[in-house]
Amino acid sequence: MRKIDIIGKRFTRLMVISKVGSDKWGHLRYSCLCDCGKQKVLTTSMLTSGNTKSCGCLFRDMDRSGSNGPNYDHGENIRGEKHPNYKHGLCGTKTYETYTATVRRRRKRSQIASNFDLKKVLAIYKTCHIMNREGNEVYVVDHIQPLSKGGLNGQDNLQILPYTLNAEKSNKWPLTEEQKCRYTGLTISLLGGIPI
Repeated sequence: MRKIDIIGKRFTRLMVISKVGSDKWGHLRYSCLCDCGKQKVLTTSMLTSGNTKSCGCLFRDMDRSGSNGPNYDHGENIRGEKHPNYKHGLCGTKTYETYTATVRRRRKRSQIASNFDLKKVLAIYKTCHIMNREGNEVYVVDHIQPLSKGGLNGQDNLQILPYTLNAEKSNKWPLTEEQKCRYTGLTISLLGGIPI
């Protein structure tokens, strides 16, 4: 069997430095330097198969959401300070959640529609509450055009959607014709004839 010379070659985060002998089965072992600075001794097959990509730091840096793509070794799915979109590291903390809630409330106050009718808005929220109390599915009040995309806070921009559809819709805007059909819910015009 032909021996492969891998000294000086790179395998994801590992650089092969030198040969350190063989294990008890006769497999060649190499000393490798990881990008994080740690050294690890590995066999040829561990490196060439692609099963070992780092000293273990890559696994710690990986996104644990279960959404790791096939190219996670190229850095698309790493998390923390090493992620290219890393900003402040406060996401998930109470302080940051309070801040985002404050920003959302401020946006709601500053984006009130000129024809805002409190009675109609309350009717939508009350209907949603009744639907949640009497049905098996969870419903939420959704902004048809998201506030983050310039939508206004008023009865004409509100609808009742199932929670799953609302989460799927997220802040998509503008919507395609297919999405408009999919994400159309119960609006104030449909509630007009319903006694609240």
